[in-house]
Amino acid sequence: MGLWRSLVVDVFEVLLARNAWEKRKLGEIFNVVTDYVANGSFKSLRQRVSTYSNPNFAYMIRLQDASNNWKGPWLYTDQQSYSFLAKTKLNPGDILMSNVGSVGKFFLVPDLDRPMTLAPNAILLRSMTYSTYFLFQLLQTSSMTESINEKTTPGVQQKINKTDLKKS
Repeated sequence: MGLWRSLVVDVFEVLLARNAWEKRKLGEIFNVVTDYVANGSFKSLRQRVSTYSNPNFAYMIRLQDASNNWKGPWLYTDQQSYSFLAKTKLNPGDILMSNVGSVGKFFLVPDLDRPMTLAPNAILLRSMTYSTYFLFQLLQTSSMTESINEKTTPGVQQKINKTDLKKS
C-alpha cells in the first residue's frame, strides 16, 4: 500500500473509531450493486454470451485482469453478447469486488481501449452520488473488511452474494 493511500486509510480508521461519521449500509451508498448473473439465468447466459481469447468487440473484465495490473491476457465478447450483458457494462472508475475466494478485494476499473463488461465472480459497485475514489479508499478500511467478513459464507472457497453485501 502506498504511503498516501495508507495515510488516507489511517484517517478513515480514526474517524470511524470516533463515530465521527454516520454509518450506512453499502446498499444505501451505491446506486448499483450487481453481478454477472443479474443479466439472466445460467442457462440464458450460456446460450447468449460468447467469449473469445482473441480480440473482439468488448473486454469481459475478470478479477484476474485486475490482479495482472490490467495487462491481460484478456477475455473478449462480441457486440451481441455485450448488448445482452447490459446490466454489467463497466465504466472507468467503477469499483469491482471479489465475491468468491478473496472476498472483499477491491479494484478500480481503468479506462481501457474498448467497451467493458463484468465477467463472473465479481460484484460491480457504482455510486452516482459520492466520489468513487473516496468510496474506494473507504472500502479498504479494517472496519469495512470486518463488516464484509461478517456477511461472508465460510467454506472451501469463501463467498458473499450481492444481497448480503448491500447489508454491510
